[in-house]
Amino acid sequence: MEYKIQNAHGTLLGKKVIPSHAGTDVSLEKNELFRLENDPRGQSIQVVEGRVWLTQTSNRLDIILEKGQTHQITGAGLALFQGLPTGRIRFV
Repeated sequence: MEYKIQNAHGTLLGKKVIPSHAGTDVSLEKNELFRLENDPRGQSIQVVEGRVWLTQTSNRLDIILEKGQTHQITGAGLALFQGLPTGRIRFV
Protein backbone atom coordinates (compact mmCIF):
# COMPACT_ATOMS: atom_id res chain seq x y z
CA MET A 1 0.00 0.00 0.00
CA GLU A 2 1.31 3.44 -0.90
CA TYR A 3 0.50 6.60 1.00
CA LYS A 4 1.44 10.25 0.93
CA ILE A 5 1.78 12.74 3.76
CA GLN A 6 0.86 16.33 2.90
CA ASN A 7 0.48 19.52 4.88
CA ALA A 8 -2.85 21.39 5.06
CA HIS A 9 -1.96 23.33 1.89
CA GLY A 10 -1.46 20.14 -0.12
CA THR A 11 2.34 20.31 -0.23
CA LEU A 12 3.82 16.81 -0.36
CA LEU A 13 5.85 16.10 2.77
CA GLY A 14 6.68 12.48 2.07
CA LYS A 15 5.67 9.26 0.41
CA LYS A 16 5.99 5.75 1.78
CA VAL A 17 4.99 2.24 0.91
CA ILE A 18 3.84 0.06 3.79
CA PRO A 19 2.47 -3.46 3.94
CA SER A 20 -1.32 -3.50 4.10
CA HIS A 21 -1.56 -6.00 6.91
CA ALA A 22 -3.11 -5.81 10.35
CA GLY A 23 -1.07 -4.03 12.97
CA THR A 24 0.45 -1.33 10.75
CA ASP A 25 0.22 2.09 12.45
CA VAL A 26 0.27 5.53 10.86
CA SER A 27 0.78 8.63 13.04
CA LEU A 28 -0.92 11.84 11.95
CA GLU A 29 0.85 14.93 13.21
CA LYS A 30 -0.80 18.34 13.34
CA ASN A 31 -1.70 19.61 9.83
CA GLU A 32 -0.67 16.35 8.10
CA LEU A 33 -2.97 14.58 5.66
CA PHE A 34 -2.74 10.84 5.01
CA ARG A 35 -3.83 9.72 1.50
CA LEU A 36 -4.48 6.11 0.61
CA GLU A 37 -3.57 6.14 -3.08
CA ASN A 38 -4.55 2.64 -4.13
CA ASP A 39 -8.02 1.10 -3.95
CA PRO A 40 -8.58 1.04 -0.15
CA ARG A 41 -11.84 -0.96 -0.33
CA GLY A 42 -12.04 -3.52 2.46
CA GLN A 43 -9.33 -1.94 4.63
CA SER A 44 -10.35 -1.54 8.26
CA ILE A 45 -8.76 1.12 10.44
CA GLN A 46 -8.95 1.78 14.16
CA VAL A 47 -8.08 5.03 15.89
CA VAL A 48 -5.58 4.16 18.63
CA GLU A 49 -4.75 7.73 19.68
CA GLY A 50 -6.50 11.07 19.32
CA ARG A 51 -9.29 11.86 16.90
CA VAL A 52 -9.32 11.43 13.11
CA TRP A 53 -11.30 12.92 10.23
CA LEU A 54 -11.90 10.68 7.19
CA THR A 55 -13.31 11.62 3.80
CA GLN A 56 -13.62 9.44 0.70
CA THR A 57 -14.28 10.29 -2.93
CA SER A 58 -16.88 7.51 -3.03
CA ASN A 59 -18.79 8.78 0.04
CA ARG A 60 -20.30 12.24 0.32
CA LEU A 61 -20.32 12.12 4.12
CA ASP A 62 -17.23 12.88 6.20
CA ILE A 63 -16.54 10.69 9.22
CA ILE A 64 -15.03 11.69 12.57
CA LEU A 65 -13.53 8.78 14.51
CA GLU A 66 -12.59 8.87 18.19
CA LYS A 67 -9.99 6.76 20.00
CA GLY A 68 -11.12 3.12 20.01
CA GLN A 69 -13.50 3.42 17.06
CA THR A 70 -13.07 1.23 13.96
CA HIS A 71 -14.20 1.88 10.39
CA GLN A 72 -14.13 -0.29 7.28
CA ILE A 73 -13.58 1.52 3.97
CA THR A 74 -16.26 0.31 1.57
CA GLY A 75 -15.72 2.43 -1.53
CA ALA A 76 -13.04 2.62 -4.18
CA GLY A 77 -11.04 5.78 -4.78
CA LEU A 78 -9.14 8.18 -2.58
CA ALA A 79 -9.43 7.96 1.22
CA LEU A 80 -8.05 11.00 3.07
CA PHE A 81 -7.33 11.14 6.82
CA GLN A 82 -6.31 13.99 9.13
CA GLY A 83 -5.73 14.07 12.88
CA LEU A 84 -7.87 16.48 14.89
CA PRO A 85 -5.38 17.90 15.78
CA THR A 86 -3.30 14.68 15.93
CA GLY A 87 -4.06 10.99 15.85
CA ARG A 88 -2.78 7.53 15.13
CA ILE A 89 -4.58 4.91 13.09
CA ARG A 90 -3.96 1.18 12.90
CA PHE A 91 -4.90 -1.15 10.09
CA VAL A 92 -6.87 -4.02 11.65
